Parts: sequence; C-alpha cells; structure tokens
Amino acid sequence: MDIIDLLTSHGLDRSTFKFDYSPIYFGSYFFEFYLNDPYLPDPQLICNATFDYEDPNSNSNPDPDPNGLYQGDVVVTLPLAIGMIVTVSIFLFGSSKVTRFKIFKNKRALK
Repeated sequence: MDIIDLLTSHGLDRSTFKFDYSPIYFGSYFFEFYLNDPYLPDPQLICNATFDYEDPNSNSNPDPDPNGLYQGDVVVTLPLAIGMIVTVSIFLFGSSKVTRFKIFKNKRALK
C-alpha cells in the first residue's frame, strides 16, 4: 500500500485536488481517497475507485467469432450486389439496343 498526496490549489471559493499516478505494471488497481482533517482524530474516507491498466498489445480474444466480425458486411452485400447487377444490365441492354438500331439503320441504308 502506497500513500500519495494529492496536488492541491486553494482559491477564494474552492479548492482543487489533482491526482497524478502512472502505473508501472499491468493489472487492476484500487484507490482509496482520504481527507486528513486536522480537527478530526482519524483520516476520513471520501471515495474509492478501481482502475484496470491493460497491455494495449495483448490480444484478449485470440480467436474472435467470425460471424460477429462480418455482421455489418452482410447488411451491405446484398443491396450492393443487386445494385451492381442492375447497373450492368442497364448498360448491356442500352448498348445492345444501340447496336441493334445501328445495324437496322445500316441495313436500311444499303437497300
């Protein structure tokens, strides 16, 4: 158990307390904050807090659920595929109609 004093600054209408702590080891930390009041015999517990300091490079879930990874893609895939098919179909239909019209026009010109 370590005791760390808070940084304090006092103003006319308030006091500000700052807590600056950088953990050395990864793990769970538990903090208790006490007020040392000179008019009371024992320090008074103000609050407590917990903090988990985890390694950002660790892979907590080495084998993720593949269904969860691509769930958002499934929603987009079908409309995208339909849109691509419709676009290609319109292009092919339009170009084949123009080609047929040119062939028909050339045949009429030859007669």
